[in-house]
Amino acid sequence: MLQLLLQSGANINSADINGKTPLHLAVSCNKGHSDTSTSLEEFLLESGADMMAKDNNLNMPLHLAVNKNGTDPIELCSLLTSMMRDQQVDEPNKNGYTPLLYAASSGATICCMHLLQRGANLEAREFRGNTPLNMAIYGGYDSCAIMLMQRNASLNFSIVVSLPRSVDPSIQETEDVKKKKRPLLNWRPKLQWQSRQPRHFPGETMTIFEGAVKKDLTGVAHMLLDGLGMPMEAVEAALNLSKFYLALRLIRRIPDVSRLHAKNKEGQNLFHVLAKKTSRNNPDLQLKVASALLEKRIPLGECDKHGLTPLMYAALKHQSVKLAKFLIDYDRDFKPQVKDKRNRDIMAAFMWDYSWISDNFKLTEVKEWMDTLIDQGGVSLDTLYDHPLPDSLLLGAHISSPQPDFFGDTQAGQGLTSPLIFSIRNYNFGLVKFMLQKGANPNFPDGNGVTPMMHAVQMNDVMMVKVLLNPDYEGLSGYMQEQTSLKPQLSNELSRQVMTINFEMPSKDNPDSILDEGVEEDDEEDKVSLSKHTEENEDSIELEDEELEDDASEHIEDDGEEGDSDHDTDVVEDEHEESDTLQSQSGDKEKPSLPCGTMKLTLTRHVSQITKERVYISVSKTSSIDLSKVDSQGWTALHHAVCPLADATFDNAEIVFLLCKSGAPLEVKNRAGETPADLAKKHNAEKIFRQLQKLGLQTEEPFVMNPEAFCVDECMSDKTKPDIKADEEAMLTKLDTASGDMADSEDSIRVDTNCEIKKTGKVAQSDNNIPYSVTLSKVDVTCGTWGMYNFYKIQIIQHTAKKLFILFTRWGRIGDRGQFQHTPFQTLAEAAKEFCKIYKSKTGNDWNQTAEFQNQTKKYRLMPKPEKQHKQHKVDFNLESSIHSKLPEPVFDLLSELSSVTVFEASIMKVGLNQDFMPFGRMKRDTLLDARRILTDISELIEKVVKLRNNLTVELYAEYQSNCEEIAKLTNEYYHLVPIHGFECETIQPISEKKMLREHTKLLADLMDLQVASSILLGANLRKSEMNPIDYIYSCLGCRIQPMVEDDPLTQFILTNIHASAPSARINRIFKVGREGEDQRLSALNMPNHQLLWHGSSMSNIISILSRGLLVTPPEVPWTGHLFGEGIYFADTFVKSANYCHNHSNKSTCKIMLLCEVALGNPKVDIKHGDEDHLDDDINSLKILGLNAPIQDYDALLSFGATLSLGQIQPMKYHPPARITHNEYIIHNADQVAIRFLILFNG
Repeated sequence: MLQLLLQSGANINSADINGKTPLHLAVSCNKGHSDTSTSLEEFLLESGADMMAKDNNLNMPLHLAVNKNGTDPIELCSLLTSMMRDQQVDEPNKNGYTPLLYAASSGATICCMHLLQRGANLEAREFRGNTPLNMAIYGGYDSCAIMLMQRNASLNFSIVVSLPRSVDPSIQETEDVKKKKRPLLNWRPKLQWQSRQPRHFPGETMTIFEGAVKKDLTGVAHMLLDGLGMPMEAVEAALNLSKFYLALRLIRRIPDVSRLHAKNKEGQNLFHVLAKKTSRNNPDLQLKVASALLEKRIPLGECDKHGLTPLMYAALKHQSVKLAKFLIDYDRDFKPQVKDKRNRDIMAAFMWDYSWISDNFKLTEVKEWMDTLIDQGGVSLDTLYDHPLPDSLLLGAHISSPQPDFFGDTQAGQGLTSPLIFSIRNYNFGLVKFMLQKGANPNFPDGNGVTPMMHAVQMNDVMMVKVLLNPDYEGLSGYMQEQTSLKPQLSNELSRQVMTINFEMPSKDNPDSILDEGVEEDDEEDKVSLSKHTEENEDSIELEDEELEDDASEHIEDDGEEGDSDHDTDVVEDEHEESDTLQSQSGDKEKPSLPCGTMKLTLTRHVSQITKERVYISVSKTSSIDLSKVDSQGWTALHHAVCPLADATFDNAEIVFLLCKSGAPLEVKNRAGETPADLAKKHNAEKIFRQLQKLGLQTEEPFVMNPEAFCVDECMSDKTKPDIKADEEAMLTKLDTASGDMADSEDSIRVDTNCEIKKTGKVAQSDNNIPYSVTLSKVDVTCGTWGMYNFYKIQIIQHTAKKLFILFTRWGRIGDRGQFQHTPFQTLAEAAKEFCKIYKSKTGNDWNQTAEFQNQTKKYRLMPKPEKQHKQHKVDFNLESSIHSKLPEPVFDLLSELSSVTVFEASIMKVGLNQDFMPFGRMKRDTLLDARRILTDISELIEKVVKLRNNLTVELYAEYQSNCEEIAKLTNEYYHLVPIHGFECETIQPISEKKMLREHTKLLADLMDLQVASSILLGANLRKSEMNPIDYIYSCLGCRIQPMVEDDPLTQFILTNIHASAPSARINRIFKVGREGEDQRLSALNMPNHQLLWHGSSMSNIISILSRGLLVTPPEVPWTGHLFGEGIYFADTFVKSANYCHNHSNKSTCKIMLLCEVALGNPKVDIKHGDEDHLDDDINSLKILGLNAPIQDYDALLSFGATLSLGQIQPMKYHPPARITHNEYIIHNADQVAIRFLILFNG
C-alpha cells in the first residue's frame, strides 16, 4: 500500500494535524519488543523519510521511539540513531525532554547506555528540573538508576514531582468584565468558603534517597547512602514515608551523632519530622523511633522557624496520644504556654482542624488528647488564636469546606477566638460542656471582648446558654442529672440540628435552573399557576391522601432539639416563679399515638394553631459566669440577646428569661447610653420587652410598635410621570396613519381539517350562495358533566378536480376530535337532500328556513357564528436612542431586560394568543376588561350549576339546562374578545369547570399585564427623540428603584434566606422598591404579623406589577367572591417561588423575583386550600403548611417591622400530613401587600 501511494506521488514527509509524519506514526505504533519487526520503519527511512522531522511538540521520531513505558526498544533506537549518524541525539522537545530523559523515565537501560555512548547529556533536565537519574528513580527502575549512578550521575538534584502554582481569581473577574457579564452578589458565608479554597499549590519535591525508598529500590538506596554519607536527610526521608524500621536502622548505624542533630531547611529536627510526617496508625513504632532519638539526645522541645515544637506538630496533626504523652513526659523543659510566631499555643494547634475534632468516630481520641494536654501537660483552654469563626449568618448551618492553612496568611478582620467560643459557634454542645467541666473559663472573651455567653445569644442558642450557666445541664432532657462518673465525659451532642451546605455539589443538566446544587425541586404539581400573579398549587386542592403516604414516610424525624418551640403563641405567666408557659389558643392535647416529632394540628373553621405547650425552665446557675461583663461597645450578654444581629432581633424571650433569672443586670447602659429595654423598644422586640417587665423592669412607658419607615432613594432627578394614555393614543394614530388599513383575508368557510379531501375540496354552495356548512351544539344535562356539551358538524365538500360531492359529518364532545363520516354523492342535489334530512333530524328545523330557527327540546341548536375579527398591524418597537440615560447602570440594565419586546412576544406565543388579531402593541384594555366581566358572569353561573347539580330534581332541570347553555354562550363571547390561535367553535370547550375558570383568569391577568407594558412601550417609542426610552419607562412606573450593595446587612439577610433553600442560586442584583401609596395603605390597615415573603412571576408581568402593584382582581372589575382560587400567593422559601419565575425569551436567561412585606394579620393555618377559604370575615390570610419549612428560631424582625426567615429548611411532620412541598400564603386584599425588594437572578 505504501509503495502504491508513493508511486502515485504521495509525500512521504507529509504531516497530520499534530505535525506527525508517517515515520512518527510508525515509530509510535511499534511496541519495541525484541521480536517486533522494524521493516516498516526501515522502508520509510530508505524511501527518504526525514528522521529529524519534528511534530508540534518538537518530538523527533527518536523521542517517540524510546518513550515506551517498561520497554527497552534498543533495535528501534539503534536503527534511528544510525540513520541520524549520531547527530542531534540530545535534542530537547517542547517540555525539555531529550531522548535520554524519555528512555530513563521508561526504564530503557540499554537505550540509555546506547544514547550515552553517542554523546547524550547525563545531566540534561526537563521543564521541572529532573535529570535522567531522577526520572529512573521516580519511575521505579532500579537497574537503569544504578547504571546512571555508575556513570557518575549527580546525586544532588531533588526529584520534582510537581511545580508550585497559583490561582488568581482576579483573572476570572477581569474576563467577566471583558465579556460584560452581570456581576454576582456574594453571600458572606460563600465568600468565606471561597477564601478557604486553595489558591497556592506549593508543588511536591523529594530527595532522590526518599524517592528510592518510596519505590522500594533497596539497592539504589544503599548506593545513595554510600555516596551521600548517611546524612540526617536519610532518616528524615524514611520518616516522611513512615518507614519506621528503616529509620531505626539508620539511627543506629549513623556513626556521627552530630548528623542526627542537624536540622532541615524549616529549622526542624527529627522529632519535628516524627510528629509532623509519620502515620498516626502505628503508635508503637512511633514510640520506638522516639526512644531511639531520645537516646541520641535529640531535644524534644525545640522550636522550628515557625515557632512550633514537636508536641505542637503532634497536636496539629492529631498524632497518637501515646506520642503526645511521650513528648510531654520526657521533655524536661516542657512549657505548656509555648507559642508559635503567631502567638498560637498547643491547644490552638490541636483545635485547628475542627473537622477532625467534630468527627463522631474520633470522640474517644479527642477526649484522650484533651485529657492529656490539660491534666498531664497543664495546657490551658483559655487561649486565643486566629482561626476564622463560621460566619454569623450561618444560622443552624455548616459549610463543607477545607480548614484554613495553619501556615497561610491570616485573614484580615477575622479577629481572635478561643476553643470554647469556636465550639459554641459550631453548635458542639458536647464539646462545650466537656470544656467547661475541664476548667474552661466561661468569661474568657475573644479578641473583641465578646464573651462565650454573648456568642451563644447571638446564635439564639438556648441550649448553649443553659450549659454556660450550668455545666452539668443535660441538654435535650431539659434537667440536670447527678454525675455518673467522677471524670467529665465527652459526647457528640449538638445544640440543634445543623444543616450542611455544599457549594461543590455537581450541577444539573439545565443551566438555567437555580436548583443546580443539592436543592430538591418541587413536585410538578407545585408549579401550576392559576390565578392573578399566582403561585397556587393544584396539589393543595386535588391531591389524594394515598399519594402522600410515600412522601410522609420520608420525613426526617425531629430529634426534639427545638421541638418545644412555637413562636406564634402567646406567653402567659405560670404560678411557678421559675418558669413561664407558652400555650396555644386551642386546648387540645397531643395524642400519644402520634409518631415522635409530629405536631398535631387542630384545623378549625377559622384560625388553627399548632397545639404545643412550651415551658420556660430556668437552670440553676452553678458556673462562674459573670453576666455583667461588657464588650468593647459596652454591651452585656442581655444587650446581645435583645439585638443579636446587625439592626435585627430574634425577639427570643426565653433567652432573656434565662439570663435574668441567673442575675443578668437589667439597667446596664452601653456606650450609646441604651439599656436592654431601650434596645427592645428600638427594635420592636415586644416579647422581650414584656418578659423584661415580668422580670422586674421598672418602667412606666408602655410598649408601642414603632418601626422605621422603609426608605428608598430616588435614583433619577427631575422625574415626572408622563401621560401614558395620551402618548399611547398618539403613537397608535401615528402608526395607523403610516400603515393605512389592513386588508382582511377572504371570509370563506374552510373545509373541516378531518376531511380526507380538505386539500382538493371546497365547501359547496346553494343557488343562493349559501354554503352547505353548519355547526350545531347541544347541552344535554342528562349525560353528566363529561358528556354534557356536544357538537354536530355537517358540510358538503365539492372536489375541485372531479365530479364528486362528499357529505361530511363530525360529532362528539365539544373540545374533542370526535367521530366523523364521509358519504360520497355524484350530484350536489343528492348530497343537499341528505344534508337537509340530517339537519332536520338533529334540530327539528328546516334548512331553508334558518332565519326562523326555533330551539327544540332535546335537539341540537345553531352554534352562534362568531363576529368577524379584523387583523391588526404588528408594531415594530425600536427603543434605541442616542440620548444618554439619567439612570444608574444597574437600574438601566434591569429596565432594559424588563422592556425587551422579545420577552413580551414570547409570552404571547406561550399563551397561544393569535397575534394576527391581537399583537403586542395593539392590546385594548377595554376589550380585556369586557372579557374579565364575562369570566365573572361565568363564575356566578358555575357556582349556581354546582349547587343545582348537588341537589338536582326534575323541577330544577330547566334552570340547570338554562345555566349550562348560558355558560356555552358566554364562552363563545369570551373567545371572540380573547382570540386564541386555532379557535373553532367545536374545538373550544365551554368554561364550565372551576379549574378552567382559574386557568383563563390567570391567562387574562397575564394579558392585562402585557397591555400595561404595551401602553408604556408605545409611549416610550413616541417620546424617544425627547428622552431616553428606558428613562421614560422608569418615569411611568410610579415607583422608586434603588440598587443595593453587597455589604448592606439587608442584602446579606436576603441572601441568607435565598441560600437556605437554593444554595446554588446566582443572584445578580437586589433592588429596593418603593411604590407610591403602598406604605400608606398598608399602615392604614393597622394589621399585625408582617412577614417578608417571596412572589414569583413571569418577566413579562413585572412592568405591570411595578406600575399597578400586585392585584387580586383588576380595580375596574368588582370582585364577586366566586372567582375560585383568586388571591395573591406567596412563599417563605425562594426555591418554591422560583418555580413561577419564567422568561420565555430565547435571548435572555435572567428572571425576576419579588420580596414583599405582607400583613398576614390573623391567619388560618391549614394543610389544604378550599374554594371558600377567602369568604371568612374574621381571618386576614391563609397559610397552607408544607412538607418543608424554615426553622422558626431564626425568624428575624427587621427595623421596618417585617419578619424575614433566616433559618435553614427542615422537614416537617404534621398530623394530618401536609400535601405540598413548601409553605404557601394567600391573601385576598391587595392593600395587605407592599413590594419591598426585587431580585434579578440567573442572568
